[in-house]
Amino acid sequence: MTGGPGSGKSVIALSPLGELSRQGRTALHAMGSRAFTETVKIHAGKGSSRLKALFKYFNSFIAAEPNSIDVLICDEAHRIRHTSANRFTPATNRTGRLQVDELISVAPVPVFLLDEHQVVRSGEIGTAEAIEAAASARGLRVHTISLEGQFRCGGSSHPAAVRRGRDVGRCASVRDDATCRQDPPSRVRRRLSRLRLEVVPDVRSARS
Repeated sequence: MTGGPGSGKSVIALSPLGELSRQGRTALHAMGSRAFTETVKIHAGKGSSRLKALFKYFNSFIAAEPNSIDVLICDEAHRIRHTSANRFTPATNRTGRLQVDELISVAPVPVFLLDEHQVVRSGEIGTAEAIEAAASARGLRVHTISLEGQFRCGGSSHPAAVRRGRDVGRCASVRDDATCRQDPPSRVRRRLSRLRLEVVPDVRSARS
């Protein structure tokens, strides 16, 4: 499932956990961000150790048995890394296995929610293409859903316009001026200052 910032991915990621539990199914929620995971544990876990145990990290499944749970929901899947191994990983678990393959194999129904435009650190390889390739290698069917607009802004499609405007080499026009991505900060500040001087008198005139 793909969608821009605020499109409701995390809400969708959290919503099925309770329902799946009521159905007697084992479901876990996983993310790659420590800060985000710990925040979710505090607010969604509500002091319950059982609820907090539902929230894992992407690298929690390095030694997990295949299909050991029913559903794995991977939020912020754009933060999937090449492998789960790090300097603290025991040598026995340093197999070089792809992290996305670990996540797919741990449950018959893995769900990935991502925004390919939100990659935070180098080494993060979570893309729809990479996930589909790993699933296809296992002979699994992939169902893709695209979330349009912003859940937290009443369905605004503004993020799409922002993505178009931030492409390398393109400029976002404001009145008769433009600010390019390649411009140094000093030039951007000067342009914004000029625009402020132009806009403020217009606003004052409209109020009077």
